[in-house]
Amino acid sequence: MQGHDDAAARLRALLNEPSEAEALARSWVARGEALSVRALFPELLRSIVEESDDASLLGGLRALTILARGGHAGARMLSQELALNVEVFSRVPYERLVELYALAIDADAPDVAQLFLSNRPKHRGTVEEAGAIDNEHVPLPLGVRKAAARTRDRMLLDKLLRDRNPQVISTLLNNPWLRERDVVLVAALRPTQPSVLQVVASHPKWSTRYAVRKALACNPYCPSALALRLIGTLFRQDVAFIASSSALSEEVLTEARRLLGQA
Repeated sequence: MQGHDDAAARLRALLNEPSEAEALARSWVARGEALSVRALFPELLRSIVEESDDASLLGGLRALTILARGGHAGARMLSQELALNVEVFSRVPYERLVELYALAIDADAPDVAQLFLSNRPKHRGTVEEAGAIDNEHVPLPLGVRKAAARTRDRMLLDKLLRDRNPQVISTLLNNPWLRERDVVLVAALRPTQPSVLQVVASHPKWSTRYAVRKALACNPYCPSALALRLIGTLFRQDVAFIASSSALSEEVLTEARRLLGQA
């Protein structure tokens, strides 16, 4: 998988000069139009996901969305198949799904980000119910992980971002080597402990960042009371994204629709 910064830079280039992304999307459409039966679409979609690097996949999906909204019949057809075949991402490693979601959110592409949210179960139980441990990437005692959260080692930091212990995350958030995209990843990670998200939301520096608040509000593991407060701080297009999500609680959806004047 690409490094986040490299993928983000490549994605920005694709969005700023969309001709390459559009050409990619049109090539996907052509492959879809060449299929003789609809039953072959899931395998085509999985192939597209697996053979594309993160930036190309997201740029192509955004271009596909634009073509579909512009009335391109083939793009509408392929977009519909993506929406209907949520199992397309079932073979994608979980960490790549998180990274794709974070990149799409960073790039202000909530319509694309929603594709990676739709695979999430509606049940938002505890991390223990999901069979997860505090940090499978750093299988060390809590005290050691808290001390390690002060490191400047980039590889270790990347692993600690996946920690589900609020004490580790609290220490990590004060690390001067942390970047906004790191905190967005913590805020978007799932499954996670709601207490971890509370720690992020209460941090004096990072809670003021719009991308962090947006990621928290879009996370189905975010406590409803917190999510309801955050929704009111978001731009209308992001509230609309939340209102259309199938992964969030009915309480959160109702508030988003109320803000949009849809309730």
